[in-house]
Amino acid sequence: MTFRKTVEELRKGLRTEAEAAAKSTELISGSQSLSRRSEMFDSDARDKLDILIDVDGKQQNMKWVDGQLDELDINIALQQFEDAVARVEKLRKLTKTLRGNLTAQDVINSKIDVRAGKLAEILIRALVDTHSFLNATKLNISWLTRLGFDDRAREAYLRARSEVMTKRARHCVFEGDLPLYIFQVSFIYFTMIKNTIGIYQQCFPSNMTSACIKWAKGHLDAFNATLSRQLSSVEPGFPDLGEMHGHCA
Repeated sequence: MTFRKTVEELRKGLRTEAEAAAKSTELISGSQSLSRRSEMFDSDARDKLDILIDVDGKQQNMKWVDGQLDELDINIALQQFEDAVARVEKLRKLTKTLRGNLTAQDVINSKIDVRAGKLAEILIRALVDTHSFLNATKLNISWLTRLGFDDRAREAYLRARSEVMTKRARHCVFEGDLPLYIFQVSFIYFTMIKNTIGIYQQCFPSNMTSACIKWAKGHLDAFNATLSRQLSSVEPGFPDLGEMHGHCA
């Protein structure tokens, strides 16, 4: 009996030691894993701080860049458009000095592009709202061009002008007085086309003029189609019909 009791106690002791050893191994393994993750994080943080950018002769790290991005967010939120556009230009210029670290360059550029896109959306909405005013239109298009969104600025401006022209022309209803109807429609089309081209030429470079010419031709074609459709509904004996068509075609 004594021998069996001794063996049983020995087995219990060995089992307890094995369980304690297993727990110790788990703790050590977990500690090592946590240590490795901490080291990786610290390494990433050190690498981030080690990335230097030359700013006006001074070396700045990524923490400074993050601060600039925060300032850009504030500029956009407060609609400080000139400051925001200038900051985007500055940050884009600075990233070009990171040629030795393409990964960091891509990361910073992507952050800048997201904010530039957000800023462009706000400016395009402002452009659409003020497309009839030369100074406001010129300023909004200038900002969009500096951000690299000149194509979208052109499309938004011409689209806004088209919508207004079409809306005004639809307000002209033929009620039997053909000369009056033709005068009203032609006045809307030709006045808006003339003013649109005038503003466009002052806001966009000459190499983008072809888009405006194409836009104007499209609306002239639409005007001629409207005129021809209306004239075709008038009886052939209508006074001075041929003369009016000759002047407006």
